[in-house]
Amino acid sequence: MAEAADWRNRVRSRALMLFDEGANCAEAVLRAFLEAYHLDPALYRLATGLGAGIGARRDLCGLLTGSVMVLGLLNARGEPNEVQRKRAVYGPAGRVYDWFAARDGVHCTDVTREQPFRGHTASCRQTLVGALRLVAELVAPPE
Repeated sequence: MAEAADWRNRVRSRALMLFDEGANCAEAVLRAFLEAYHLDPALYRLATGLGAGIGARRDLCGLLTGSVMVLGLLNARGEPNEVQRKRAVYGPAGRVYDWFAARDGVHCTDVTREQPFRGHTASCRQTLVGALRLVAELVAPPE
């Protein structure tokens, strides 16, 4: 149990550090998990366009989209005919979406509570910590 808490704490600390260094929401979530699982950290580039609500449009929250990317990367199928693996991602991805919807909402502006957007807010940081906790519960610990 202590080991599970340790890796989760490392992911949280790293994501918050990345956030503070200027990573967008999706990048911070994805990169922290990539590093925890010893995967290519350059993959975090895939999340850049998702920041600030997809291309700075204030739409779907980058914390949500980054979290779903992590679930897909760690649990998804490698081939179209792997139906069971697809279902193994849909359930957890739906749980993450539902968590956001129940908490603040699924859009960047719901989480930041700001119009116009001026950067990460205290609410963003709180949502980041909660999202990381949930995703860490939904994936197997790194080896």
